Amino acid sequence: VVIPIYGTNIYFIKRKNQIATITISGLDEPIPFEIPAKIAFEHLAGLDYNFIRRKEFDHIANWILNNGRNCHVLLNTILRNKSPDDLEYLPYHYIKFGFQSGGLSAIVVLFGVIKFLIFLAEIDSMEDFLRKNMLKYYHIYDLKRKNIFLDIPPPEIIEYDDMLLNAVTKWGIWELHDEN
Repeated sequence: VVIPIYGTNIYFIKRKNQIATITISGLDEPIPFEIPAKIAFEHLAGLDYNFIRRKEFDHIANWILNNGRNCHVLLNTILRNKSPDDLEYLPYHYIKFGFQSGGLSAIVVLFGVIKFLIFLAEIDSMEDFLRKNMLKYYHIYDLKRKNIFLDIPPPEIIEYDDMLLNAVTKWGIWELHDEN
């Protein structure tokens, strides 16, 4: 089964009895970490463009544009050694932002399965972020209905994602290692 990520040349490929993969059309490579970082950054810009123009976001913006050393994204969901038949792909992507201890992070989930944690910036204050109340919600992208809405998933998911967001924001930038 080949599922496109619309608006990109990336395809989610599920083969029977093989490891689930994400590939770029024509290439046999995993999804670049710049993709979920760009998704999170652009969505944040859509919420408040003036907010992301602050100097604190220069580091991630330059990394996304210049393909420098990645110190922003950690892949949390490991698909290796899992049978694609055991994965339940969902018809949506979602983003959740979190702010704690002066750090702003995002969780980007593709197809309800592949989860990325993105450290966006260290920020002294969120007071001027006009839509900071939206950080409480998951921004859901319904791929079937081509609709976007805000939602609060079941408590166990919120607790899990909040724990991950809090860890990333509390400890700051996590560096990726080759095995991730």
